Amino acid sequence: MIKKLILKNWKKHKNFTIDFSKGVNIIVGEMGTGKSSILQAINYCLFGSFNDLKSREIKTDDLISRNESEAELVLYIDDYIIHRFIKRGKTSESKITDDTGNELAGPSTVEVNKFIEEKLKISEDVFLRAIYSSQNDIDKIIRVTPNQRKKILDELMNLNEFEIVRKNSVTLINKLNLEIQTNKKIYEETNIEELKYKLNETINENGKINSKINEIKNKIPNLEKKYKDIEKLLEEKSQIKYKYNSLKENLNQLKIKLSKKDKSLDNIPSNVNYDIEIEKIDNYVMDIKNNIKDIRKINEKLNEEKLIHEKNISKFSLIISDHNKKIIEFNNKYKEVNERDIYKLNQEYESLKNIISDMKLKFDNSKIKLRALRESLDKLNSMDTKCYVCDNLIDDLNKSNLISKRKSEIAITLMKQNEISENLNDNQIKNEKLKILIDLDEDYQKENIIIHEIKDKQISFENELLNLESINQKIDGDLISNKDKLKQLELKLDHKNYEIKELYKLKDLLNRKNEFEKYENEYSDIIKQINLIKFDENQLNDIKKTFNIVSNDLTESKYLLNEIQNKLILNKEKIDLFQKSISNYAEINNRIISLQKKMDFLTKLKNKLFESQELLRDDLILAVNEELSNIWLDLYPYDNFTNLRITPINNDYFLQLKEFKGDWKNVVGYASGGEKMLSCIGTKIAFSKILSPSFGLIVLDEPTHNLDSNAVNNFINIMNNNIKSQINQIIIVTHDSRLSESGDKVIKLLN
Repeated sequence: MIKKLILKNWKKHKNFTIDFSKGVNIIVGEMGTGKSSILQAINYCLFGSFNDLKSREIKTDDLISRNESEAELVLYIDDYIIHRFIKRGKTSESKITDDTGNELAGPSTVEVNKFIEEKLKISEDVFLRAIYSSQNDIDKIIRVTPNQRKKILDELMNLNEFEIVRKNSVTLINKLNLEIQTNKKIYEETNIEELKYKLNETINENGKINSKINEIKNKIPNLEKKYKDIEKLLEEKSQIKYKYNSLKENLNQLKIKLSKKDKSLDNIPSNVNYDIEIEKIDNYVMDIKNNIKDIRKINEKLNEEKLIHEKNISKFSLIISDHNKKIIEFNNKYKEVNERDIYKLNQEYESLKNIISDMKLKFDNSKIKLRALRESLDKLNSMDTKCYVCDNLIDDLNKSNLISKRKSEIAITLMKQNEISENLNDNQIKNEKLKILIDLDEDYQKENIIIHEIKDKQISFENELLNLESINQKIDGDLISNKDKLKQLELKLDHKNYEIKELYKLKDLLNRKNEFEKYENEYSDIIKQINLIKFDENQLNDIKKTFNIVSNDLTESKYLLNEIQNKLILNKEKIDLFQKSISNYAEINNRIISLQKKMDFLTKLKNKLFESQELLRDDLILAVNEELSNIWLDLYPYDNFTNLRITPINNDYFLQLKEFKGDWKNVVGYASGGEKMLSCIGTKIAFSKILSPSFGLIVLDEPTHNLDSNAVNNFINIMNNNIKSQINQIIIVTHDSRLSESGDKVIKLLN
């Protein structure tokens, strides 16, 4: 039994101790309170790890609280105390002590895990399969199909390992059988005498091929020398032809160019230097451009100055407008104050204050009187035959008259009170308006001084505005004058640009004239070069034919050499294959015999595994059913069903209940919600007792996650009344507040 768990710097638990008791222990908390961390801590204490850590979804250092360097976990279970130490960036350490502090195992984690498995008779695999139930797993056994149920229970009893080994054996048998058949086919199809004949035949063929190779190798160097000599001669003749054709082409192009010569070019004078004339006009144009640039700079400055003045004009206009607006607002705001006499306003205000004070006093007195009348009416209604004032006897008629009188007095008092209240409200509203006017007079005196100052400034701003507008008018005149100057300069500039354009045309015509004179000289030179070249087209064609013949002969010889060399390589590979086949002929038969022996052994092993699996399944189901028979009598307080069992039918598993009359019924589709829950919990307890008989613990993680209210109530009832006699300790982790008062020990976690 787990007695206590101490967590120091474990995830979000800085220093946390949980004392567990015998029976049902419930840990309740909302999401994020660290419930799952407690289950992980129990798993880590018992086995030095848990699923998320094994799958590397988190690292060991992540288990230590933030900003801490180490964590410690202590678990008190039976007569042992398990200590687990985690240090950031270092190997974890463990130890086990007894109640007196004597160390029994450690500091090696492996040594501690081995001690726990030997002494507590529990492994992590059994703990996760038989003791711990994850979220929604408590009733999973009845939510799945019979075939899926068989898979779950086989994994719970570890029988699935037999199935895995058996399937692997079948796969290996099939592979061995395929290899045997392949080797048999090779052995049966092999003709040893034919192999020997083909080997000798191929060796003889290789001798002939080698002779042919030597013959071709002697021929190729002569062909290559002849090929190079003709190739060189052909190259020389081709270059001569290329040069001849190039000169012809150039000559034709020059003819075309000369045909385009305009006779008017002859009239262009050659002794004029157009560049000097262009340079003179360019200098004059530069002077004009500089003058234009200077005037534009002056205009830019004038425009900048005008823009500044316009901004100031706009600024002063806005200020003047704002001042006028303030003066108008002031006059409108205090119009009523100017029309009224402040002295009379104060007198009227004080007079109303006194009237309001008297009305409040009258209103309070009427409330006191009304309360007294109502109390008197209540006493009249409650008295029997005696007057509550004088203790004299009073009949029903007098009592009724007195009650009517009191009600009449109450009605009159209420009417007067409402009248006072209405007058009081009217006078208070009137007084508040007077107060606002009196307060406004004080503001008026202060703001009036400011308004006079604004009016004085207004005159200064208006004078400045007139001055700026006068300056801008002068600037506008200067800009108009400069515009006329620019127009005259631009006309001169256009005229000089036209003169330059005409000079460039004449210069271009002179260049063209010189270019045609150059073409005429080149034309004469090319004619002289063509006359010097001696080129014979027929001789070149004869050389090409000879070159093609030699080239084809060389190519065919090399191709033939390559073909017979490849044939030689293939024959060598055939010889190696024939020799290897002859050598391996006996080895194939020996391998077939060896493979057959292995396959026979695996077939026997497969059959024995199946027999062992079925025998072990029958024994475990029998043991579980015997335990279920004992458990059911304590769990189920009624006589509707007398027993619970797991029944293998046609390779499926069914969970069944035995009726009082002796018939067995499937839990699914027949039992009530509470009976289904009892069946699932009973099965869980039975497996935990069979697989870990000395541990006496089950752990349920969020068992009510998907249950409705009736199912939750059944679960609470089972936990409180039925289960304690069968299991020493139950630990439940849940966020369901409905379970918070149903256990022997309840631990509530808060954020």
